[in-house]
Amino acid sequence: MPGYAGGMAALIAIFLAALLLSFGFAFAAPWLVIVPIAIVMVFAAWLVSLLAARRTPQEAVRHTKRPQLLGPGGPDDPEA
Repeated sequence: MPGYAGGMAALIAIFLAALLLSFGFAFAAPWLVIVPIAIVMVFAAWLVSLLAARRTPQEAVRHTKRPQLLGPGGPDDPEA
């Protein structure tokens, strides 16, 4: 029947999209486990290095040395 062509096309498109997503999730299941584990491991390494440094990131920024500028026309002058 010609009156149902649009609805039937939408139904087929939704079915194909659901099928594609289900196959995608089925075959990507290892990545859904590996990636979060890698993120947790990176976070744990960052936390251990933070604890080993015994100072906060704010303290590290506060203790950075200021650059010694060489004056106008020197190698560090952006307008030279």
